[in-house]
This record gives sequence, C-alpha cells and structure tokens, in this order.
Amino acid sequence: MYKARDLRRYHRRVWLPNNAKSMILEFKKQLPFVDLTAHAAKEMARDKGGMIPLPTKEELFDRDNELVEIFEILRNGKPLGIAQKLVLRAKKLNNLYDYAYVIAREGYIVTSWATHKNDNHRLTKSLYEYYVPENLKDEIYKKILNE
Repeated sequence: MYKARDLRRYHRRVWLPNNAKSMILEFKKQLPFVDLTAHAAKEMARDKGGMIPLPTKEELFDRDNELVEIFEILRNGKPLGIAQKLVLRAKKLNNLYDYAYVIAREGYIVTSWATHKNDNHRLTKSLYEYYVPENLKDEIYKKILNE
C-alpha cells in the first residue's frame, strides 16, 4: 500500500494559521501553469451546471474570488508553511454559478464543481475534518454550529 502525503486541511470559516496569506502568495508565485487532470476534465465536462470553464491563473487568483481551503504539507507531523493544494471559489466566470476549483501546486486542477451563487455551505457534516488548534476547538465549533 502506498503512503499518502501528510497534509493538514484548513477551512477559511473554521480556522486558518497566521501564515495563510504567505502560503497563498508563495503558491500563486510558484504555480507553473493551470491545466487539468483526466479526472478534472471528466468532472468539468459533466457537471450539473454545464461545462465548467478552465480558468487562467489570473482568473483563479482574482481578488473577488474566495479562498475556501488550504492543504498544508507536513513533515514528521510538523507544518512546513507550504500549501500543496488550494480550494478556490471563482465568482466572475458565470452569472448563475460560482466554480470551486481544487488546484495542486504542480499546476493541475484536480477537480471542480459548480455552486449556485447564493449557496453558502454550513459545514455541519464536514466541520470536524478541518484542523483547529486543540485549545480553540470548543469555542470555534460552538460558534460555527450556532450560525
């Protein structure tokens, strides 16, 4: 069996580390191109909202888009301050839908899906999948569950 890469997953509405901005800037700067994996190409062609467009790097990192998640690389359980993947919500590519893109630092969109512009996911089922420092868990979980 193959060993999976050790990653820590953050969500913007749950908790982000202090160095999140620098991780995003480094990710954007080093991103060599934007292209698709075979899986992403299939998913983007058959989405419920129709064909999802392949964005440019500039469209992905448009200032009106939302960062949704960061997957940070860990080594021996310690965060390295390097994002392996980002989940970005592109807001200007369609009038009815926003598009979520999962992009790896190598430049490949791994998957994508359409979301209605007024859809704001509540995180009730996935909340506990995201990293939160132990001393903040109770406070953050209560706040999100009461939204």
